[in-house]
Amino acid sequence: PALARLVTQLRLVPDAFGAPPPGVRLPGKDIPILASAAAAQADLLVTGDQDFDQYFGRTLGGVKIILPRHLISEL
Repeated sequence: PALARLVTQLRLVPDAFGAPPPGVRLPGKDIPILASAAAAQADLLVTGDQDFDQYFGRTLGGVKIILPRHLISEL
């Protein structure tokens, strides 16, 4: 039931492109991921992608980067 409620709150957004925030270094494939999350004004970016390792727990462009296992504690 809780997951079903969360799914109803999901929103698909188009890819966004742009430079990452100053000091953020990500591979080109990950820049649209972060940019899209920021453009959509997402609160969280939940990812296990190791390219985000150094940013887990930090907020970039207004979006907090977290691991999937930390999602429940963030809600």
